Amino acid sequence: MKKIAILGGASCSGCDVALFDLPGDELERFFSEVEVVFWSTTMDSRIEDFEAQGKIDLVMFHGGIRTEEHRKLLIQAREKAEILVALGSCASFGGIPGIANLFELDAILKDIYGDEFTKLSGERIPKPEERLKPISSYVEVDYYLPGCPPPVETISEFLDHFILGSLPPRGIFGKESTVCDECDRIKPEDISIEEVKRIGSKDWSEIDPKVCFLAQGVVCLGAVTRGGCKARCINANFPCRGCMGPAPNIRDQGARILSEIASLLMKESEKNLSDEEIYERVQKEIVDPVGLFYRYTLPHYWGGSNEEDD
Repeated sequence: MKKIAILGGASCSGCDVALFDLPGDELERFFSEVEVVFWSTTMDSRIEDFEAQGKIDLVMFHGGIRTEEHRKLLIQAREKAEILVALGSCASFGGIPGIANLFELDAILKDIYGDEFTKLSGERIPKPEERLKPISSYVEVDYYLPGCPPPVETISEFLDHFILGSLPPRGIFGKESTVCDECDRIKPEDISIEEVKRIGSKDWSEIDPKVCFLAQGVVCLGAVTRGGCKARCINANFPCRGCMGPAPNIRDQGARILSEIASLLMKESEKNLSDEEIYERVQKEIVDPVGLFYRYTLPHYWGGSNEEDD
């Protein structure tokens, strides 16, 4: 029976809990065909129990690396794992916690611990790394299952291939399409954005759930994001925020969508505006460009990976 371990770094544990979204018969078959030797979210497990293990057929690691303890655990995982998987956006790209990389470490700790920071520093506060990074910054990763959390269909397909011994070549395990390809909204041939509309703004009630978000002035990353999620967010009338990571053949997800938006923004009226006026409009309407364009991938692009883009 193949052995599996599921470990976490800086994580909300939403990715490993997503395994329980598997249909009941699949979940039952999974647990009957593998031996889970460590999974602290669901088992009464200690790190010592993991350290006592020998070789493990599959280790799924969720969460980014923020502390020295995370890094040591990851290195142990790589040493024991025949196959190491980055489970979810945080492990694959750094994820939402990686936005903290915009701030100095001391400022983050003082904000969390307040006046106790100086007294606790070096005693009860885990020693943090200077920047949160995806796991590929420290070890070689065999497979990536992106998503926040990964789509249950992707998890199911991966585990089936693992159990059958038919996994494809290492890399990102996912679709070679974009979220846009999976979206059924009407996409006009010619798009011009005169105003960027923010989620929850007074104009939000006017958004047509049958028409492309981008055509209505709402920033959506579906065109530059890897598919496989069945456009679930878009189907719930919420624009894609890019959690599946860059689409195939796109090197920089944020730069690509920014370039596309720049080419569409005020396409009709820009001839009547100066460069300064256009810049001021963009600054006013896109108030958080990093959080918008790199919400899940900032550490990946900011010196976060030691591997070639897959």
